[in-house]
Amino acid sequence: MRFLTYIIFPLLSFSAMADAPPSPEALAFDVSIPETREALLERQRKLEAAGATSSADPAVQRSYIETLDALGYYDLAAEQYERMLTLQGESPRLLLELGTAWKKAGPYGKDKAFRAFKAALELDEDCIEARMSLAHLLHREGLLEQAERHYDRILVHQPDHVRARLGKAALLARDGDIQGASALFDQIGGAGQPYDVETRIMLRKSLFVFERHGGWFEDIARNHAAYARLLYRAGRITDALPAARRAVTLDPGDYNTWNFFAAMQLQFGNLEQAEQAYAKSLEANPDQPAIESTRRELINELTLRRHEKAP
Repeated sequence: MRFLTYIIFPLLSFSAMADAPPSPEALAFDVSIPETREALLERQRKLEAAGATSSADPAVQRSYIETLDALGYYDLAAEQYERMLTLQGESPRLLLELGTAWKKAGPYGKDKAFRAFKAALELDEDCIEARMSLAHLLHREGLLEQAERHYDRILVHQPDHVRARLGKAALLARDGDIQGASALFDQIGGAGQPYDVETRIMLRKSLFVFERHGGWFEDIARNHAAYARLLYRAGRITDALPAARRAVTLDPGDYNTWNFFAAMQLQFGNLEQAEQAYAKSLEANPDQPAIESTRRELINELTLRRHEKAP
């Protein structure tokens, strides 16, 4: 659709090896440049041929770990971090990286990731990254009370910490504080975009728990509007539509929810319903130039389509 650009809701290679081992500089590579899997596998082979699996050189170890990580061989990367810890001694940073590698390895590495993050915090209880990684792992595994305690501790030191706030917002939804959760997500806004996937997963689980335990809230417009936004953030757009419809039924003057409802209709390609929702929004608040312009474009598009269908 050429005109539907206005959305109201902030939707939310190595050269041949010589006999002598290559220098660390020769083994380094720019991880910002995407490589094919074939190139990465070739890099892994050459690094291993050069002795990277047993090297004590930090630069060589880093190059090898980055290659393994890019290939998705997280368990092998974790084993290399364990070697680094043996050679260099324990540090919060290395333990954090070890835990992250085991965490990415899936269920097999879960317990090892827990141990690594906890060990990092034992060395430095103020290591926010380790605490956040532990909180996220706890949240992912359903240990929500423990996760919340870590979120709270992070937010004491860094009140604007985005991932901790996202985790808290998801837990508020689980506990039935629908307005509080939605408001917190709105406050975070675009800063949470890099974490959209993990947020969607957390929020889906939270809403499932909320709904499984009754899912009750007072039948007022603000609650339904907030619930609609949470459902949308969780990727449940078909469920968000009736919630938004209930909100504007209870409060026809809520032009923001009319705009949100219209934006969702546009995503489904329902131009007529979107135009009608924008019309209701403008009735509630005529001073919306951008909405008025979008509605006008919708009307023009609908008129054009009717003419094209006419015999």
